[in-house]
Amino acid sequence: MKNYYLSLFLFLLGMININAQSPYVDGVFFLNEGQFGTNTASVSFLNGMGTLNNDIFVTENSGLDLGQVAQSMGFQGDYAYIVSNGSSEINVVDRNTFAHVATITTGINNPRHIVFDNGLGYITNWGDPFSTTDDYVAVLDLSTNTIVDNIPVAEGPEEIVNKNNQLFVGHQGGYGYGNSVSVISLSDYSVSEITVGDIPNSLEVDDNYLYVLCGGLPSWTGTETSGILYRIALSDFNSVDTYNFSTTEHPDFLEFNNGVAYYALNNNIYQFDFTGSLPTSEFINTSSESIAIAYGMSLIDDVLYLADAVDYVTDGKVVTYEISGNHLQTYTVGLVPNGIYKNEEALLVGTYAPPVGQAETTAIATASGLFVDWANGVEITRGYINISNPTAEDNGNNYASYGSPSVATGIADNSVVSLGDAGEAILTFETPITDGEGYDFAVFENSFSDTFLELAFVEVSSDGTNYFRFPAHSLTQTNTQVGGFGSVDATFINNLAGKYRANFGTPFDLSDLPNDPLLNKNNITHVKVVDVVGTIDPAYASYDAYGNAVNDPFPTPFWSSGFDLDAVGVINNQESLSKEDFYKERIVMFPNPAINYFSVAGHNQNINVEIYSQTGRLVKSLINIMGNNIDISNLETGLYLVKVVGNNKSSLFKLIKK
Repeated sequence: MKNYYLSLFLFLLGMININAQSPYVDGVFFLNEGQFGTNTASVSFLNGMGTLNNDIFVTENSGLDLGQVAQSMGFQGDYAYIVSNGSSEINVVDRNTFAHVATITTGINNPRHIVFDNGLGYITNWGDPFSTTDDYVAVLDLSTNTIVDNIPVAEGPEEIVNKNNQLFVGHQGGYGYGNSVSVISLSDYSVSEITVGDIPNSLEVDDNYLYVLCGGLPSWTGTETSGILYRIALSDFNSVDTYNFSTTEHPDFLEFNNGVAYYALNNNIYQFDFTGSLPTSEFINTSSESIAIAYGMSLIDDVLYLADAVDYVTDGKVVTYEISGNHLQTYTVGLVPNGIYKNEEALLVGTYAPPVGQAETTAIATASGLFVDWANGVEITRGYINISNPTAEDNGNNYASYGSPSVATGIADNSVVSLGDAGEAILTFETPITDGEGYDFAVFENSFSDTFLELAFVEVSSDGTNYFRFPAHSLTQTNTQVGGFGSVDATFINNLAGKYRANFGTPFDLSDLPNDPLLNKNNITHVKVVDVVGTIDPAYASYDAYGNAVNDPFPTPFWSSGFDLDAVGVINNQESLSKEDFYKERIVMFPNPAINYFSVAGHNQNINVEIYSQTGRLVKSLINIMGNNIDISNLETGLYLVKVVGNNKSSLFKLIKK
C-alpha cells in the first residue's frame, strides 16, 4: 500500500459504515434446526449489547425459509453457509446483513457440516442414510457456488475440521455406528483412516493435536460402550493419548481452549486439563437452569453457551456461563437449538493484499520475467531457536542451524537458510537496486501454505552502515498467541517478508520509504532481512511501525527456527534503469488509461512487448511488431506493467486497463 494513513482512515471509515448498515456484525448466531419434516429451521442473533432477535433469516428475506433440519453453519469471506440436512440444501447469506445470496441443492445429499480451504468448501454428506457405500465429502467452488468434486468416505461423515493441508472427518456412522476419523489430503484427495472409539461426535484441532470425543454406544443399543477422549499428535497419528469414561457415560460437544477441554455429560458441563484422569464431578451443574436436553455447546470469548432442546416441540433455550462457572443469562430461541457461532471475521476485515492466486494479490512468481538479477553475497547472523528459552537445543545447537548461508544467493529454488529468533541476513548485489517503476525487489521464503507465515522485517542501505526499515504493519490479533504451527491471514500483513508461500516473492517498493539524506534510493547496495520474533510476550515481541506486536508462529524450537530465507530477486537496478531511461526518453505509450487498445510510438523499428499482471505473471507477449493498436480487450480491468524491448534496450511502463 502506498499511503498507510489513508488506508487506516478508509479501514476505520469502512467499519463505521459496516456497523451502521450491517445489523449482524457484532454478536453470536444461534442455529435452530427446527422440527423434523417441517420448514421451521431458523437462526437467532444475540448482539453485543445483549439484545436477542429470533428468526433473522425470514426477517431479512421475506418469503424464503431455511428448509428442514438446519444442521450447521460455516463462515468464509463475506458469507455464511447454512447447511440444512433434512431438505438437502445450503443457503448462502451475507454474513453481516443476512441477505440471501444463493441456495445450493445440486450435488449434495443429506449434508451435515462444512469447512473451507483455498477458495473451496468441503461438505460432509450422508447420501442415502440406509446405504453404507454412498457417503462422501462434496467439494464446493465458492466462486460459483457449485459442487465440482466428490471424495468418497466411510459411512456417516459428520464434523469436519482442517489443519496442515488435511481434512479430518469424524464418522458417527449415519443410522449405524461409526468408529473412525478420515484423514483427507488436500493435495490429492487421498483418504486414510484413524480408528477411534464408537460414535466420534466432536472434533477439535490446535497446532499440535487432533482431539476426538467419542460418545460410545448408548444402552438402548444392547451393546453399550464407554465414551473415550483422544488426543492425537498431528506429527504422528500413532502417538495417541486416551482418556476413558465409565461404560454408562456418554459425553458430547467437545470444546477446547488454551489446553483445557470442555464437554457436556448428563446435561452438565465438565472441564479437563489433560493431567491425570478424567474428572468425576461436573465443573458446572446446570440443574438451577433446568437444562432438559443438552443439544449443543460452544466456548466463545470466555463464555460457555449451552443449547437446550427442551422437549423438541417448544422453543428451545441457550444458557450462558462465565468461564469461571457462574451463570450469566438464559435466552429463549427457536425450535431445537443445536449450534452457537461467532461471526469471527466480522469485526476485522483484512486491509492488505490476499494470498497467491487471489484477485489483487501482489505475490510475484520466481519465474516472472520481471526479475533482472538476484543477490550474489550474503552474511548471516543466527538467532536462538527459542529466544524465550535460550538453553533449548535442537540438532545439538541452541541457535538455528538449518541451511548454508550461500543458498540465499542466486535464484529462488526452495533451498533456504533459517535465521532463528531475531536472526538477520544482509544481502548484497552485483549491481545496486534502484527506485524504478512499481516494485523494486522481492524476498522469498519457503512456507508450505498460504497461512503458515513466518515473517521478517526488511531494511535497505546505500552505504552498508545506515539501514532504513520498510514501514511494516500487522493487523493480526494479539490476544492469543499464534502457535508454532498456527495460521496468519495474509490480508492482515503489509511490508513484511514471508507474506507469501514458497516460489512467490513478497515485493517491496523503495518509494514506500521516506526520503533521507543518508539513503540513496537509486543506489541500494544492501538488503537486510530481520526475523520477526512472533511472540506477543512484551519481553521478546517484535513491533511493527504502528506499535503492534507482530503475532506469527511461536515458538518454533527447531534447527529450522525463524524466517527461512530463500532468495532476494531484483526488479529494478542501475543497469536496467540506465537502459530504460535512455530508451524511455523516446518511447511513448498511449492512451493510458486504455480500454481496448494502446499503441507504442517513438521508435523506428519492430519491437517486442510483454504485458505483466501485478503479480508478475506474463499475460500477453508480442514479438517483432510495430506497436500499433495492441489489443487488450480480453484483459481484466486493473494495473499492468508493460515492458517494451527494442535495439537491445528495454523500457517499463505502468498501464491502467479500464
